[in-house]
Amino acid sequence: MNHFLFLIAVTCLSQSPTWIRLAAAPALALGFWRLFGSSLVMLGIAYWTQGRGKSWREIVPEKGRTETLFSGAFFFLHLWTYTLSAQNTTVANCMILFSLNPLFTAAGSYLAFKEKFTPRLGFAYIFAALAIYSLFGEHIDFRSNGTFGDVSAIVSAAFYSAYIIYSKKARTHMPNSVFSVGLYISAAMMFLMVALAKDIQLLNYPMNTWLGIAGLIVFSTLLGHGLFTYLLAHLNINWMSCGKLIEPAIAALMAFVIFGEELSTNTIKAFALTAAAVVILFAPWKKKA
Repeated sequence: MNHFLFLIAVTCLSQSPTWIRLAAAPALALGFWRLFGSSLVMLGIAYWTQGRGKSWREIVPEKGRTETLFSGAFFFLHLWTYTLSAQNTTVANCMILFSLNPLFTAAGSYLAFKEKFTPRLGFAYIFAALAIYSLFGEHIDFRSNGTFGDVSAIVSAAFYSAYIIYSKKARTHMPNSVFSVGLYISAAMMFLMVALAKDIQLLNYPMNTWLGIAGLIVFSTLLGHGLFTYLLAHLNINWMSCGKLIEPAIAALMAFVIFGEELSTNTIKAFALTAAAVVILFAPWKKKA
């Protein structure tokens, strides 16, 4: 069941560009409203499932508070630097360099949780990396629009891994609904402060912008990141980081279905390689009869 939920989470996360395209608003404004709206939804869920008849100190255990704040900060920094990368380099460079995040996560989880990096998992990384290269490799051009965007993608990958690791630490001490409220509110407030400092418009957007924000809240954040953080307490962190590499392949498939973008030979190869990576990932966790 958890593996099926993981597939739902990755599928929802892969559709973020579709909602962002529909919204057509500044990244800082989208980041604030997306996370602020999500925090309100999760606040209601947390109160309904954890908070009735309890004080906030009982709802939010002392252990995990610091990790939640750090997780929110790294989540904000990941989203912000990823946006900077997308704005200053090619999409291909951004996605390929960001896909280095499993390497950071593997190193961090080894130090934080002493999780083993098995040979089977290593083969899964290789197949997944080949899939990403097959999907976007023909467009790689490191001489394009600036080193800044390329470096931002690598930094974003590191911040994303830090967010995952701190999230897993926090999730060992508090329920997912409570953790998500702290995560989203802290990251939303950081988006708000930067948006105000840069004098970014936060209101008076057309209906398509609010529909895009609603899609980001419901699908990308609640069903995407929400399920992903829930699963941190139930699945191996390296398995999740590597399995998330199927996200670009799903995005390409949905782009073909929704926008009619052609599937190239390299795309078909990427799907095959991704399928191989997923099979390798699932096999080690099956118990012998």
